[in-house]
Order: sequence, then structure tokens, then C-alpha cells
Amino acid sequence: MTNKQPRFAFLPLALLLTTLAHPSACADIVAVTGDIQITAPPASVGIGVIESSTSGIVFQERSGYQLLADTRVSIPGAVGTYDENADMDPMDLPAGLTVNSYLMHFDPNFGAPRFQGTVEFADPIVGVMLLPFALNNSDAELAAPGTVYPTSASSRRGLDFDDFTILDSLEVLSDRSIRFDFSTSNAVDQIRIVTSAIPEPASASMCCLVTLIVIWRWTRLQSYRRRIQSFRQATPHTTVTDTGETVVPAWLRFRRTCPRCPGR
Repeated sequence: MTNKQPRFAFLPLALLLTTLAHPSACADIVAVTGDIQITAPPASVGIGVIESSTSGIVFQERSGYQLLADTRVSIPGAVGTYDENADMDPMDLPAGLTVNSYLMHFDPNFGAPRFQGTVEFADPIVGVMLLPFALNNSDAELAAPGTVYPTSASSRRGLDFDDFTILDSLEVLSDRSIRFDFSTSNAVDQIRIVTSAIPEPASASMCCLVTLIVIWRWTRLQSYRRRIQSFRQATPHTTVTDTGETVVPAWLRFRRTCPRCPGR
């Protein structure tokens, strides 16, 4: 019988490498509500390319990306409402920090609609780019590869805190969720959200525990399979030839030749 290699021989190693290579469990968007849809990175988010007066889009730009230089955000991930320039609290995310980035994009095709809703992320928010210069300056690091972004002043891609007739507002609800209330007409509204790509200790411990359980269960399964396989090994066949000779067992031959055995 030929011994076959187990079909899932490298499953535990694959799971372990996956966990280590992708430290943030999903690094993804957990849920959205209201006037926004999750999408894949588009070819362009320039003015007039993706237009809708009923819904904006949000997509992941970078996942598990290590910053090469200090990167300025308009506000940290602190809970609060941000609806004017005085609310801005710029800070630098340090080089070497591993992050995920997401872009929210709104470009109406008519009128000046309001877009309202919420977005929840899988990881803690560490900063948000709300103003045009913060978006432009962070494109080199955090923009989605292959996506074209508007960088001209006419795009007005950030929020309009100076225009009190628009009243854009962003509220950080928790360390992982935001509420938006934006309005735009002849330009685009864009913001970039940056989240941490390093799992919290509890999440990391849970990933390690699950990986160890999978490896233990797999090892037990392989041991069981090997034992079953050993029982199924074919034993060599013995060829018996009838010679007409009577075979006397050894114990009976001894008894016949023993002078002291009773019944002899």
C-alpha cells in the first residue's frame, strides 16, 4: 500500500503564517449606515468620475502599511465633534507606525445634497485627514496604488469649514466609528481615516490561542490517521501446499515421548 501525504499537511503552518503576516484581524470596514457604500479602490476619485447625489463611497487604500515618514493628520482619533477650523488638532503619526487607511468620497451629479451616515472600522482610529493640504500631503504614503486623486485647488477635496452655508461636520463616536454630515455641490468632499494595524493584546492572544488549538487538533487527527493506516497495511499471504502428511503439534509430540506423562 502506498502511503499518501495528508491533504492538509500544511494547514497549521499556513494559518500561523497568515496570522503573523496580517496582524490586524480584518483591517477592514465593519459596517456602514446611511448615505455611503463600501467599494473596492476605483481607478479614479477625480471630480465627475464617480458621481451620485444619493450616496458616497468608502474604500480601503492601504492595509498593514508602515509609514516611511512622519505623516500629519488634521485630528487625532479622539471622541468629539469637528465642524470648524478651530476644532482642528493636527499631529504627526510617526514614521515606522503600521497603519491602514481609508478614503471617503462624495461627488454629487446635481444639486447640493447632504450625505449623512456612520462608518465603523475593525481597528482603532489614530487620525483623520479633513483638510485639502492634509489629504494632498498624505497621498504619497497612503493613497491606494493605481487610483488617481484630485490635487488641484479647484477640487476642494477636503471639508468646507470656512463656508458656514454648508456646515460640514464629522463626529468621532468611539475609537472605531465615526458619524458624517457633509454637503457639496460643484466639488468633491473627501476625508482619509487612518487606523492602527497592530492588534490589541487581547486580540493577539486570541489569535495565538486559536492557532495553537488548530495545530493541536490537527496533530491529534494526523496521529489517529496514522494508526488507522497501520491497521490497514496488508500482511504477506502464506501459500499452503497439501503434501498428504499429518502434522502433529509440538506439545502432542512431547507428550507421546514423555515416559512419565499420564495417558501415554
